[in-house]
This record gives sequence, structure tokens and C-alpha cells, in this order.
Amino acid sequence: MTTLNRTETFWQNKSGTENFYRFLGSFGNLGYVKTLHPLHSSLPGILLYFMTRNLHWFLQLSLLVLFILVAVAVSEKLEQIEKTKNPKEVILDDIAGMWISLFAIQNPTWKIILLAFLIYRALDTVKPFPISIFKTFKGGRGMLADDLAAGMLTSLIIRYIIFHEII
Repeated sequence: MTTLNRTETFWQNKSGTENFYRFLGSFGNLGYVKTLHPLHSSLPGILLYFMTRNLHWFLQLSLLVLFILVAVAVSEKLEQIEKTKNPKEVILDDIAGMWISLFAIQNPTWKIILLAFLIYRALDTVKPFPISIFKTFKGGRGMLADDLAAGMLTSLIIRYIIFHEII
């Protein structure tokens, strides 16, 4: 099965299954938008936080874990399809990391959300120790591990800021 045939994109003569994995991995092809990448790749994580924040904490956690498991599987498959390590179009890792940054924070202000976004993007870009350790993991787990670590560290920093009423 052949889909659209555009030049210099992923649509060139690919099977429907491969395109489906690309669609999932790029979060509805958002990963193929080059103008704002990688900053915009974290924004859906904020959206997922808002969509789930009023759910029971266990359901929130279940959805986050399910998202991470799917992201690992899809990322692993896309590495095989693309025959490259950590394809740039795959943004599920950034989405999961940003979602974790805000996970279970009750009624954050827009300042807190913006600060979490900026801290997460900085940590994900610079990858200081101990986040850098997770970059050594292989496959789909490796694609997500450093982003999840950056998200957890961001969450700890944000919780510290909220607890001490710094903002």
C-alpha cells in the first residue's frame, strides 16, 4: 500500500504500517514541523496534563504509564524502520517528559507551568548529571529515559519552588 508521495519527507513509498508508526511517534505529524522544533515538541505534554489533571491520581498515573509504554514501543519500532538512533521526528519522549514535570501538581499557576516548561527544556537540552547517564540506554527505552529523568528532576524543582513559595 502506497500513500502520498511527497519529496524529501517520510511519505515516499512507505507502507501503511510504517506511516502509522510515524504518525504515532511524531504525535500526529507534529514532529515533522521544523519551524519550532524542539520547543513545540513539549507542548502536548502540557495539554495531556490539563486533560488528565482532574482525574483520580491512580487513573492519571495509569494513563501516564500507558503513554510511556506505548512511546517506548513506538520509538523502538521507528528506530528499526528509520535505521537510525533516536529519529528527530519522534517527539513522544518530550511529551512524556513534560507531562511528568507537571504530574500531580494541583492547580499550578501559569507562572509555574511556564517555569516548568523552561526548566524541562533546559534540562533536556543540556542533560546535566544525572540525566546524562540515561542517554546511554539503547532502543526505545533509551529514547525516553533521559527525557523522563529530566521530567522527574523538573517536577522535584517545581515542587520545591511551590513548597517554599518562591513563586
